[in-house]
Amino acid sequence: MASPYTAEARAEARRLWIEEGCGPTAISRVLGGKPTAQTVLNWANTPDADGKTWDDYKADRLDALISATSPETLALNLMRKVEQVASNPNLDPKGADALSKYVSSLRKLTDPVYQVGMTYQVLTAFLGFLRQSYPDLVTPEMIGAFRDFKNDARRRLGVG
Repeated sequence: MASPYTAEARAEARRLWIEEGCGPTAISRVLGGKPTAQTVLNWANTPDADGKTWDDYKADRLDALISATSPETLALNLMRKVEQVASNPNLDPKGADALSKYVSSLRKLTDPVYQVGMTYQVLTAFLGFLRQSYPDLVTPEMIGAFRDFKNDARRRLGVG
């Protein structure tokens, strides 16, 4: 029996699930109640030809987004820009200034002194998440360990 839903409706439901993070009820509402929330949930939980569900694709997308903002990827993109500007035979003062800024950004991105600060910010955000979601896990010892980590890393790098 043919599906009463168009391929476009199913594709839009999939997009809303994977890219927008909408749940089945919200997707059904956006699509005017057809398909129902249960139908959307059934679609989302049914593996496709590759054996993947919509949640699998959502996790893959999130991993790709995180990877795209990793220090390595950012450094690679900056290096490409440096090469592009530096290979210009007609480098003018504006291009030279851009080159200088790219090199400065690259230096900061790869400098461990800056990475310690970024890592500590991530740990602080993680601690906030734990306090809100798993308050029993957060102890004074854990908070002290996070602080000690930052101080030890800064000491080893010779930063005050």
